[in-house]
Amino acid sequence: MRLKSAGPGDDTCTMKVSLFLTLIFLVGCGPKTPASSKSTVQSTSAEVSPAAADPLSSYPDAFGLNNQISSPDVSLDYLITDVCVDANNFPVKGDPATCASHRNIRIGERVPYLLTDFDSTNNARYQSFASLPVAGMDGTLKILVAKHFQPGLNEDFKFNYVYDKNVTGFDLLDPNGPYVSGIRTSDGGCYDQIISTDSFQRQNGWIFFKRDMLAGSLNHNIRMDRIDPDRPKNCTLGLDIFGNTRDIWNAPALWTYETGKVLNSVITYHYAHKDLSKSGNAL
Repeated sequence: MRLKSAGPGDDTCTMKVSLFLTLIFLVGCGPKTPASSKSTVQSTSAEVSPAAADPLSSYPDAFGLNNQISSPDVSLDYLITDVCVDANNFPVKGDPATCASHRNIRIGERVPYLLTDFDSTNNARYQSFASLPVAGMDGTLKILVAKHFQPGLNEDFKFNYVYDKNVTGFDLLDPNGPYVSGIRTSDGGCYDQIISTDSFQRQNGWIFFKRDMLAGSLNHNIRMDRIDPDRPKNCTLGLDIFGNTRDIWNAPALWTYETGKVLNSVITYHYAHKDLSKSGNAL
């Protein structure tokens, strides 16, 4: 993975990153500096507070979520974009893996760099993304992994996230239960989808890892509701899988990336069926 700057003059950066492909890497950048609050956030999901969805409004952090973001909760460090900060604790350009002071980005702050994937064989970038804290409609902290699918990305590209299901996507994560889990997603396959354990419980349907940060695994139920009215014909209205899904994750460990940087990372695997020898199983 290579991380590229947001524009001319900005630094090439490394941050915690979620790769929602066949497996997921969640990367932490270590100790944080004290907290600060700022304003506004850009959002896509109807499950995010309308006040937070307006990029021009001043977000007052009415729910006190920035205090939670700055808490010593280690699990959040693997979910939220890191930023370098100056002496006044304001975000500045730089590489959070190496800068002297860095912390989780706060609700409403702008990411001062562009994070992309990188195909070293073809010298091409195919998507950019950022993991941003947002206020859920229930007043609790959620993490919005905003994605922009754009071939030919370069350092002049500006990540201005306006939801368009054909060129953008997102994952909405809930960090508040015993497990960090995905509760909503949008991609080019079936568009907007609600993820849950069953029709009564939203948390722990798509599990990433347990918040105690120990290695583990779990077999569990998962329900996917494809709610986009224009979804492709092969996407059913709802799909239930009862007790067949298996998630496996490691404790934080050092991994070396294509950039040559060594970062503490959690790797989590999501299998369609708990029987790993089953023909046709999917990762």
